[in-house]
Amino acid sequence: MWGGGSGNTDGLLFPVHIPSLPHLPTTSHTIHTYTPTSLLVYLKPNNTKPDKMKSTTICALLLVCLVSSAAALQCYECPDCGNSIGSIRTCDSPNDACMTISVKEHKSKACNVKFACDAISKMDLSRVWESLRDVFRGLGSDVSQSDMNSVKIECCEGNLCNGATNSLVSHLLLILAPILLFLLRN
Repeated sequence: MWGGGSGNTDGLLFPVHIPSLPHLPTTSHTIHTYTPTSLLVYLKPNNTKPDKMKSTTICALLLVCLVSSAAALQCYECPDCGNSIGSIRTCDSPNDACMTISVKEHKSKACNVKFACDAISKMDLSRVWESLRDVFRGLGSDVSQSDMNSVKIECCEGNLCNGATNSLVSHLLLILAPILLFLLRN
C-alpha cells in the first residue's frame, strides 16, 4: 500500500523527487506532489525557455489546424448550384471524395466514391448518355447529348474541398508553418 496505510489512499499526497538521469542533461529538478492513483512522473528542468515552449505550442496548434480530422468527410452539395456554394453535407460511407460536375453554365456538387469519380472523369460521356441522362437533367433541362463533350468533372479529397476556393490556402499554410517555427525559435 502507498503511504503505509490501508484502505483508500486517494486523499494522501506523496512527494516525488526526480534526480538527474544519465541520459538527460544535468539540471536541477522541481519536486512535485502526486496522489497514488494519478502518479505521473513529470520532469521540468528549471532552465526551460518560455519561448521554446511557446513555439512548440504554436506549431502543435498549426498541425492540428492543417491536418484533416479522421471524422467523416464533408462536402458541399447542391443539385444545381447556380451562384450558391451549396450546403455542407457529411458524406456517408463509402464516399471518400467530393465531386463537382460542370456542364454549360450549370454546376452540381456532391459526395462520391473516389474510384468511381476518377473513372467517370476519364470516360467519353457522350457514349454513355442514355445511362447518365437523368443525372444531367438534374443540372438543367437544356443539357443535351451534344453538351457531353464540354462536361468537366473534378474530384478532390478533403473536407469542403469542392467549395469556391481551392486548396491553395491549405498548401500556403503548410509552406509557411516551417518558416513561422524558425522565426519563433529565434
